[in-house]
Amino acid sequence: MQPPASGNPPAQQSQPRQGMHTFRRGQVLAGRYTIVDVVGRGGMGCIYRVHDNTLNEQVALKTLLPQFVSDKLVVERFFNEARIARQLSHPNIVRVHDIGSAENVVYISMEYLKGRSLRGMLDQLPSGQRLPVTTTLHIMIHLCNALEYAHQYTVHRDIKPENVMILEDGTMKLMDFGISKLMTSGNLTATAVIMGTPHYMSPEQLKDSRNVDVRADIYSIGVMLYEILTGNLPTGVPKPASQLMMEVPPALDPIIAKCVEPNPDDRYSSVVELRADLQNVLTLIEEGGSLPEKKPKAAGAGASIPWMRVAGIALVMAILAFAAVGFNGIEKRRQAVIDEAATAVVPAQPQETPGPAESSRNLDEWLRVAKAAQTATARVERTDLVAQGEQLLDAAEKARESDPVKAEQFARHAFEYFLAALPSPDDRFFVPPTESGQDGFYIEIDPVSVAQFAEFCSTVQGGWRTVPIGGEPDAPIVGVTYYDALAYASSHDARLPTADEWQRAYDINSEYMASDIYEWTSSFAASGNANRLPTFGDILVILGASFGESETPSKSAPEQMDYGKSDPNLGFRCVREVPRDPAEAERLLR
Repeated sequence: MQPPASGNPPAQQSQPRQGMHTFRRGQVLAGRYTIVDVVGRGGMGCIYRVHDNTLNEQVALKTLLPQFVSDKLVVERFFNEARIARQLSHPNIVRVHDIGSAENVVYISMEYLKGRSLRGMLDQLPSGQRLPVTTTLHIMIHLCNALEYAHQYTVHRDIKPENVMILEDGTMKLMDFGISKLMTSGNLTATAVIMGTPHYMSPEQLKDSRNVDVRADIYSIGVMLYEILTGNLPTGVPKPASQLMMEVPPALDPIIAKCVEPNPDDRYSSVVELRADLQNVLTLIEEGGSLPEKKPKAAGAGASIPWMRVAGIALVMAILAFAAVGFNGIEKRRQAVIDEAATAVVPAQPQETPGPAESSRNLDEWLRVAKAAQTATARVERTDLVAQGEQLLDAAEKARESDPVKAEQFARHAFEYFLAALPSPDDRFFVPPTESGQDGFYIEIDPVSVAQFAEFCSTVQGGWRTVPIGGEPDAPIVGVTYYDALAYASSHDARLPTADEWQRAYDINSEYMASDIYEWTSSFAASGNANRLPTFGDILVILGASFGESETPSKSAPEQMDYGKSDPNLGFRCVREVPRDPAEAERLLR
């Protein structure tokens, strides 16, 4: 593909990809919600961080992708989550504010959670390391608290680490009641279909998701507890947790065993009973007492987990259930799409502007770091950068009491200006923050050269895959795919610019950004910067400037390129961010 020197992108690439939202930062939805950022996405929906102009606070907005809005079953399933969650008011359950539709979008607004999912915590642990047993027990006890309350109204039916959020202060929040069964109403689905996440589902839920009670959630807790303690899902014929991890007290083995009994009658009858046994173990650990290995009273609960029976019965039930669903091909395909949403739409840890509470805590740190950077500029000639920094620092002090969120932004941007005034490598230039709140950054003056990319290839163990590296050493490297560029940037503690950042850099210094090649950006052609890696078929924006026959550089119109392809006129340059954390910023000053 040869990017044209000017003009509009090809017609077949100019249309938004089906299923992609195109909400922009600052856009107002339903006359109420101002879009701030995307914080999560999945197969059927997106979650945005928005400012609720009615409540005057930041909330999360969960939206359904446009192609599913016409499917009545999917929409009913989506709204079912809100109907259930709005009945629930508990400190360990995410709070839902509103449900509605506007501009061909259906949405749920809910409490904005600052933290990460339990799954995210587990995935970030070093290999072989587990959460401390006491931390695990605290989480599970809080989960029992949430379910004790919720079980008065509903069975969750999808308990798993992805649906448990751990906030920055350690609070646990249970979310996603989208496939819950209300105790006081009929079922959402009329056929015997599997709803939930198979690894965590009880045998009776694998057979028919309609006919389950609170003991199905208790089974899922047992599976999740085993996974957290051992790092493994209980597949095959696994050993008791205490035999795999020496830190796990044997007293937890019979508790897990009672949770995952194949016969619901042999499990705990309520999370209240389960919580009591977990609390006993936690109390003994914290008090340094001896841990008994006595089995909780339960018919059929052996001294160790009955994994052979669990695996055998679950396998049979799964086969029967999937066979039953197979008789209705249309419903099977429909349900497969619905179940994807239940497991995929999980809030990611956001890259975000802090909220009011956190800003109040961080403001003093940013003011201190900004003043330290200001002091450092006394050793250099005063410039417009220093003057801009001082204006922002003064604005931060004035807004300290009235608007700590804005004050922290001013202090952070003052630091960026002071840092830019200090000596820095001469291969990059500073793009200042904007009045609308976008942070400043550094971008390379020149695209990555043939010599620079060749050096990167030589340092990769086993060698980097073959790419066209012809040309003079100082000439821009071209013919690279998006992932070639991404690999280079990552190895240099940098990243690729978004289309917006590339444009801002060009507006600041068109001469530096002028070249005779096109350049990769990380922005998706259909939806702007989607804050994710591209997948098969995704189209990314490419930008470039060319002298052409004139000596005056002129930026071309945005073009598009499949992320997996390369072009003999396509290269890239890197962006380096200014620290977003005051401690990191302070270390940089040293």
